[in-house]
Amino acid sequence: QFVGSYNHASDSSYLYDYGNALSHAAIYTLASNAAIMGGGKWWNASFGGTVYQNVNPFVTDRVLPYDQMPYARFSMDVPLSRWLEFGMDSSAVAFRKTGFVEGEREDLYPYLAADFGSSSWFVRPKLAYRYTAYQLDSGYDLYGYSGRLGTGGVSPFTQQSPSRSLPIVSIDSGLVFDRSISLFGNSYTQTLEPRLYYLYVPYRNQNNLPLFDTSLMSFDYWQLFSPNQFSGADRQMDANNATAALTTRLLDDEGVERVSASIGQIHYFSPQRVIGTDWVRSAYVAQLDVQLSDRWRLASSYQWSPNTRLTDMAALELQRRLGTDGVFNFSYRYRRGLLEQYSASAVYPL
Repeated sequence: QFVGSYNHASDSSYLYDYGNALSHAAIYTLASNAAIMGGGKWWNASFGGTVYQNVNPFVTDRVLPYDQMPYARFSMDVPLSRWLEFGMDSSAVAFRKTGFVEGEREDLYPYLAADFGSSSWFVRPKLAYRYTAYQLDSGYDLYGYSGRLGTGGVSPFTQQSPSRSLPIVSIDSGLVFDRSISLFGNSYTQTLEPRLYYLYVPYRNQNNLPLFDTSLMSFDYWQLFSPNQFSGADRQMDANNATAALTTRLLDDEGVERVSASIGQIHYFSPQRVIGTDWVRSAYVAQLDVQLSDRWRLASSYQWSPNTRLTDMAALELQRRLGTDGVFNFSYRYRRGLLEQYSASAVYPL
């Protein structure tokens, strides 16, 4: 099938001057893309392109992401037996951005994953191999560390065809206990779910690789179990660490999850050289979701760092259903050194 989206403003200040009443977030970039997509039972593929327009009147086009002209992606996930599967994620992309280092990148990520267990326990080992290769355009050695032309200093791009390859080994395991309890005159099933995740990725020096579409993601609960804290393929973090986490849930007689609470932390056995930290432990990450009633829902998350003894992040979201199709939302978000904001929104059909 063919999919496409075209977005363009003839006046780059339009959204700043007049806003976008349908969005609660500021829009500074418009993306247009077109792609041919296909898939089967165990695979999917796409081929297309994406370009960006700057609609922030206060900055230059250097803030834009790289255009991907073109890109090709292929993923597969083939079961080899009842408990073993083979998969692969791969991509080939040509990155274009005026005034910045340009080139092509291919990323191959095959893996073998096993899944042992039952309703009360699981063990999921995974062995992966990541190979990433580049072909930079001519003049690559004229660009600085930021990828920009003429920024001075010695260029980090010492090879026109750099590459990186490494294994990624992980094992995820957990137990599920449950019991029947009574609270406030109602019957519930309570679970207790300890989880242990180990990850090993050897260090590779990646300073000579460009940053086409990659950045360090904000830390959250699901990154406790992630093989990479970078988005994109230009950086792969090194790791020798274990995550310990604990979750408990309350399920009513109809199987509806009324309460879910989780807490976890990573213990680092060696410094994270790619990310650039030598901490022994990560921040504690906690989540609490409560279905107060059929109309009220509360979701919250919190991070506290034992390294700085400060709150890194806090978020609270309260939602109220109105009638059959209406909703009211209130939220608070805090991230140390970056933002503290409140927001409220409502939708009600007339």
